[in-house]
Amino acid sequence: MKTLTKGLLSLLCMAAMTACSEDDPAPGPDSMHLYTTESTVDATEGQIGVTIITNRSWTAEPQADWVKATPSSGTEKGIHEVVLSYEANPDNTPRSCKVLFSGGSYTVTYTLNQKAN
Repeated sequence: MKTLTKGLLSLLCMAAMTACSEDDPAPGPDSMHLYTTESTVDATEGQIGVTIITNRSWTAEPQADWVKATPSSGTEKGIHEVVLSYEANPDNTPRSCKVLFSGGSYTVTYTLNQKAN
């Protein structure tokens, strides 16, 4: 019985190791996940990090000119940190910017809210 159990365990380990070959295409459907989808920052200029997890190449596209994403794209699947740099808010009203994170056919919207000056 021990021999059968060890044999089955060995087969499972070999199958798991060969299933993760780097030559294999990306697994399953497109995937994009953010740890958080919204943040609020002070009126002063600054930066905030957004962590994404994706199984495809990806892009980050701010929808307002007062926000910049670095890096704005990547070709590697995995966990990445994108730094959003934002300008000071000169107005006495709060503002917000949507940032579209896309991986393959999947898009997640992140909202950066900035307080009034």
